[in-house]
Amino acid sequence: MVDENNLNSVVDEDILYCKSVWNKYSHDAEQMESLFNAMLFKYVDVIEGFADGMEVISAYEEKAKVAEALRNNVDLIIKRLEIFKALGYRCQSLKDYYLMEDVSGHEVNVGFNEARSIVAEIARIGVIEKKEIIDKIDEIEEICISIDTKKAKWDKLRPYVLWASGKDVEIAMLALSLIQKIN
Repeated sequence: MVDENNLNSVVDEDILYCKSVWNKYSHDAEQMESLFNAMLFKYVDVIEGFADGMEVISAYEEKAKVAEALRNNVDLIIKRLEIFKALGYRCQSLKDYYLMEDVSGHEVNVGFNEARSIVAEIARIGVIEKKEIIDKIDEIEEICISIDTKKAKWDKLRPYVLWASGKDVEIAMLALSLIQKIN
């Protein structure tokens, strides 16, 4: 647990440390796992929304997929610590940042659960539209995690691209970023 009295200096040190480890060992899965676990458990209870949207790592996955997920998560941790610092080290600042931006910023690299949370908390969208968007997110996720081929998934996702084009830009960008998660 991080002492809130020296949170600023701890975050600054961790950003430098994470970047150093990343630069030296970004292709070493063991180093990435160690760094990921250390930072996740250090900040998950300190910074609201810190772990949202990170890739789930399963012991049953191929080593290459686990390594890639760890790299993606460490990269996300570094970005989130930098955003947290830029926003004045406030414990809820990360979540506020994403809500304030209404996902209109440059970063639209969120997972399905985080996308649902973001949509649920956007004040300018009515309840009925929120339900429609969350239902579409559920459907997109179901297609993305299906065992179909990438081409079959893309064929099923095309109507969602058309649907997203009828929404405002922030919702469209969010939906399109989720559609890109087909594997």
